[in-house]
Amino acid sequence: MNRTKRSKWLPVIWMVIYLIVLFSIVTPLNFITINLIMIPVLALYMYLDVKRFALAYAVSLGIFYLLTGGLGLVILFISLFFLPPVILMGHFYKKKALARTAILAGTLTLMGELLLGLVVGRLFGFDPVAQFGATIRDYLGALPSNVTQQLNMDLVDSMIRYITQMIPFFIVAFSVFYVIVTHGLGRWFINRGGREDLVPALPPVRTWKLPKSLVWYFLIVMILDFTIPANPDSFLVMIVINLFPLLNLAFVVQAISFLLYFVHVKKKGKAWPALAIVLMIVVPTTQYIFSLLGLFDVMFPLREKLADKS
Repeated sequence: MNRTKRSKWLPVIWMVIYLIVLFSIVTPLNFITINLIMIPVLALYMYLDVKRFALAYAVSLGIFYLLTGGLGLVILFISLFFLPPVILMGHFYKKKALARTAILAGTLTLMGELLLGLVVGRLFGFDPVAQFGATIRDYLGALPSNVTQQLNMDLVDSMIRYITQMIPFFIVAFSVFYVIVTHGLGRWFINRGGREDLVPALPPVRTWKLPKSLVWYFLIVMILDFTIPANPDSFLVMIVINLFPLLNLAFVVQAISFLLYFVHVKKKGKAWPALAIVLMIVVPTTQYIFSLLGLFDVMFPLREKLADKS
């Protein structure tokens, strides 16, 4: 099958793949496949014009609903939830915008949907945050008595409050994760099936550099984290516990960028950056060390000195 004939079948292939992903959500594999739910839709959007995309998307959902009935309604709503960021990303890809523009648009859209969901839930008398805490308490209450007796319920309540206060962090992390996965894997599959320039690439990671203003934000948040009273009802505490992990992760990525730059300039293998990533996964506390490396990379001209010595 030549490339032209194959390209004609690509939308149909991606419709089938999308149906497989939707069906897989009701299987034990859902913890993997749910992360891929935006990729087939993005592929359809990139291969088709708007009218044919709308038709292909509607037909895919229609087939899924006919085969699952009312049981598939929840998954249909999940699919519709992820549709707006896909359309925004695809729109910018087709306009030949920079990859970071499409990624930012998709991330902000997903964040906006999540925030809107929280607001609408509250307006209709449903508090997802409070429900989350109640679900955890119900789960703990269903445990055997010999287990619950060993639990410090005050500590459990403190942890639940802490987790619920970090909802903004989870919203940002969730949105960034889904959009980055969709861009990275989607670009690889879509460009292999069509033209190589359909989905643009991000600049090499080794060239990434955070703005210096983030250094001051990070330092201020670190100082506040050590100095302000640990009052769970304080708005300032909520800001700190959400900003600190976000900024920490940002400088961790900066550290990985620096390590990749280092091995590129020194013409060495990428084993060190890979080892650093593995170390941060296995020993999470090392993230703080690498975030300091990222901080120094932004504050000081480390890369220029490396380039001069090479």
